[in-house]
Amino acid sequence: SIKTTVKAPRRKVELRVLLVDDDAMNLKIMSRLVQKVVKEINEENDVVQQTDGSVLLPHLDLVIRTASTGLGAISAILRDITANSNEDGESFAPSLRFVHENLTEDEVVSAMEKVLPHEAAEGLRLSSSGLLPGRREKIDLTSITNEKTAKWSGANVIFTDVQMPGSIDGLMLTRLLRRIGTICPIYGTSARGDKAFQYECTKSGMDKLLVKPVAREDVKEILLSVVPPMETSPAQQ
Repeated sequence: SIKTTVKAPRRKVELRVLLVDDDAMNLKIMSRLVQKVVKEINEENDVVQQTDGSVLLPHLDLVIRTASTGLGAISAILRDITANSNEDGESFAPSLRFVHENLTEDEVVSAMEKVLPHEAAEGLRLSSSGLLPGRREKIDLTSITNEKTAKWSGANVIFTDVQMPGSIDGLMLTRLLRRIGTICPIYGTSARGDKAFQYECTKSGMDKLLVKPVAREDVKEILLSVVPPMETSPAQQ
C-alpha cells in the first residue's frame, strides 16, 4: 500500500521592515541582510514542517520599506497614520512642510501637530520618550497618544542609522516616533558602540544599538522576536 502524507498548510505572515539610512550602499547592504535572514528562517521552518507535521510554522512574506532621511521616514509614517479617503475613494494625506532645513525638535513637533488627528496631537507635547526610565524593555503605554498611532502597522520592526545628517537624525526620529505612540521595536545602527552612545540611543527610546557591520545573528534574533509563535496542527489537537 502507498502511504500518503498530507502536509499541513503553511501560514503566510507578512513581515514588514522599515530601513532608514542616508547612505544608499548601507541601505542596500541592510536590505540584502534582512532578505538573506528571512530566506534562512523560511528554509529552517520548511525543514521542521516536513519533519514534524504537528506544528504550523509561518512562511514569512517580507516587505521592506526604505527611507533615506529621518524626515522622509517620519513623513511616510505620518502619511500612513493620517491617510483618509476623499469622495472618489482616493487616499490622501497631509505632508510635513518646512521653510528651512535646520530644524529643532519643537519645530518638527509643531508641524506634526498640524497633520495628526486632534486627539493624537493633543498629547504629543505631553509625552516624551516611549520608554520608562531604567526599564528600556518596557514600553510606557501612558505615552501613547492615540489608538491609531499605537496600532500603526507599517512596520513590525525599524532599523535606523543613528548619525544621519540633517535635522532629524536617528535619535530624534526615535523620540518623535515614541512620542506619537509608535510601539514597534526600533533598533539603531552605527559604527560607534561606546557606552555613552548606547545610553543616548536607549534614552531616545531605541530598543538597542547595533554596531555596524550589523551581525546576521542579531538581525535573525530580532526578526524572530516579532514573528508569531508556532501553532499546533488542527489534526493534532
